[in-house]
Amino acid sequence: AAPSGATYQRAPGKQPCSFGKGCYRKNPKHFEDVDHPADHPLIMANNATLTQAAENVVPEAVTGMKRRPPWSADDELAEAASSEADLAAFDLEGAVATAVAAGATPPKLPPPAPAAAAVPQQPETAAHGTAVAGSASAPSSNTKAYTSADDRSMWLACLQETFLTTFAEDIFETHLALRSGTQPSSALAAARVTLLAPFQLLGAAATPAALSPLSDRGPYHPPEFQPLVRLEDSVAITLGYWRDDPSDPAPTLVVCRPNASKEGPGSTFTPLVETHLLHALIAQLQKSALAPSLYAAARRALAAALEA
Repeated sequence: AAPSGATYQRAPGKQPCSFGKGCYRKNPKHFEDVDHPADHPLIMANNATLTQAAENVVPEAVTGMKRRPPWSADDELAEAASSEADLAAFDLEGAVATAVAAGATPPKLPPPAPAAAAVPQQPETAAHGTAVAGSASAPSSNTKAYTSADDRSMWLACLQETFLTTFAEDIFETHLALRSGTQPSSALAAARVTLLAPFQLLGAAATPAALSPLSDRGPYHPPEFQPLVRLEDSVAITLGYWRDDPSDPAPTLVVCRPNASKEGPGSTFTPLVETHLLHALIAQLQKSALAPSLYAAARRALAAALEA
C-alpha cells in the first residue's frame, strides 16, 4: 500500500523511469528522482484526490469559512435564515442618517415610477346584451351587442369571417326581436329555445375568438348547413341556413332533424316555405306547440309575443 499522506507527481526534466507506467514502486522519493508518465496509476489517483478536495472547499476569501462535506440542506436553510435575520436587524435609515451627519453626501432617491396609462372603459351593457353606448362597428370583443343603430355591413363581415359563410340580414331582425325587452331570456329558456353561436356573437355572449365554423355544429351537419336556433324536446330540431354553394346570394331556410336508419345515425334537412328567419322560427314554435309537450304553452306564448 502507498504510504499515508504520500503524494505522487511527475518530475518534468528528470530522467524517465525505465518501467514507465508499469513501475510498481510506491516510494514518493522515487517519483521525485525520476519522471513517470501522467497516466501512471499512482499519479492519476493522486490527481483525482486533489481535484475532489478542491471541489469540497470554498475559498476562505469568499465565504470566510471552509465548506467540508457533508453539506446538508439543513446547513443551507440555517445560512439563509441567518442572512435574513442580519438584513432585518440592519437599520438602513439610521445608517444613512449617521453617514450624513458625518459629512457624507445623502444618496439620491430614484425618480418615482410613471403613472400607469388609463385603460379606456368599455361601454356598459344593458340587460340581454344590448349595449348602452358604443361605436357602430362590429366589436372585436363581447363588450357590445348588435343594436339597430349599428352598421350591418360591419357585422355581416364579422359573421362571415367567424363562421366562413354568408349571412342574410334577417338574422338582425330576429336577434332584435328575441332580445327585446318583452322577450327576456327566461321566456326563451321556458320554451326550450337555444340561440346558437351566431346569435351569441350578436348578443355579446361570446367573442369572435371564442367561436369558429364548428361552433354548435352536430356530428352530422354538413358544411352547407349553418345552425342558428335549436328547439329542445324529446327530439331536438335545429333551424338554420342552407347553401348548396357558398356564393349563393340568399340561403334557404331548413329544419334539421336527427334521423336513424339501417345505415346508421344521420340527419335530415327539410326546406321551409318561409323566407325570413323570424317567420320561420314563429312557424316552428307554433307547429311544435300543437304536439303534447311540457313546453307547448311556453312556445305558444313566445310565438304570440314574436308576432306582436
